[in-house]
Amino acid sequence: MRRFCPHIPCMLIANKIDVNYDVTNRQFAFASKYNLPFHFVSAADGTNVVRIFEDMVRMGKEYKLNPPRSFESDVMDLLDDDTW
Repeated sequence: MRRFCPHIPCMLIANKIDVNYDVTNRQFAFASKYNLPFHFVSAADGTNVVRIFEDMVRMGKEYKLNPPRSFESDVMDLLDDDTW
């Protein structure tokens, strides 16, 4: 996804922590490598489920209100410009 839209909000989520809570003590290189927010969740017992939805809504809203400039957005602005 980031190949085509490098600044789109993304989050990494590890589910099923209720099976083995010890996994929450581990570090995961993928999240660090790509600078992603990382959350452990359990859909079974509800751990962090609401939090990830709140965080993604917040991240999506911030992205929509303050989109990064890109070549694609510049082209779309030019296409909308009727002064040509």
